[in-house]
Amino acid sequence: MPHHFNPQSDPRLFAALGEKLILEHAVNVIFGCYTSSSRKAVLPVIEKYNRLLFYPTLYEGFEFSPNVVYTGACPNQNIILLAEFMFSTFGKSCYLVGSDYVYPYESNRVMKDLVHGFGGQVLNERYVPLDAGPADFRPIVAEIRSCAPDFVFSTVVGEATRDLYEACEDAGLSPETTPIASLTTTEAELALMRPSARAGHFTSAPFFLPPCSPTPEAPNGPIFARRSRVCCSTSAGRRRTSRSCSSLPHWWTSAATRR
Repeated sequence: MPHHFNPQSDPRLFAALGEKLILEHAVNVIFGCYTSSSRKAVLPVIEKYNRLLFYPTLYEGFEFSPNVVYTGACPNQNIILLAEFMFSTFGKSCYLVGSDYVYPYESNRVMKDLVHGFGGQVLNERYVPLDAGPADFRPIVAEIRSCAPDFVFSTVVGEATRDLYEACEDAGLSPETTPIASLTTTEAELALMRPSARAGHFTSAPFFLPPCSPTPEAPNGPIFARRSRVCCSTSAGRRRTSRSCSSLPHWWTSAATRR
């Protein structure tokens, strides 16, 4: 019998409800957590009771637990490849902007090491609240215009992603001269922003939602795209994390039935 709760993006609720699942519902396996902060909040609970957590989204590295199955992309699967592409295509000076929580800090730590290792320069590093709005990005975009980096590395998440991209376009920054390279801009954020604000920028991920018609690049992807339309009516609801989430129960049941 599956059980589920809504932690409302509050790490403290993630921990409390994780413990409730274990103690009141005798749950052995938990599928969930979206941010690294929520995962780190649940981790002590999972380890205390020796349960298993399947974590579906991006993983910044620098953590290991035998009680967690990390299934999202880690740095060698996204940031290193993205950095090498941006360095060779646009240049080695960058401006870092992210949301104020664990994943952006750790990702920027990796990016800074890569930039310095390739002989480049980090022009600045700025963070915005998780509920940031357009006003939070105006001074950042003004600074980007002033220092003119070869590219912007964004780990901004959620609806604030739209505000960053649209603020850049409104300020006259074009992807030809100031492209945004991101690990966290998904189909959901792209669907929120103006098409002209998102065109020409770059995102690195192991999977992108393909069109429903088969393509040589994604011969199997359209199966998920078609089936996901049954429960999600918009592309914002069908994104790379959705594919990961839908796979995890299958992995678990396959492993459990082979014991």
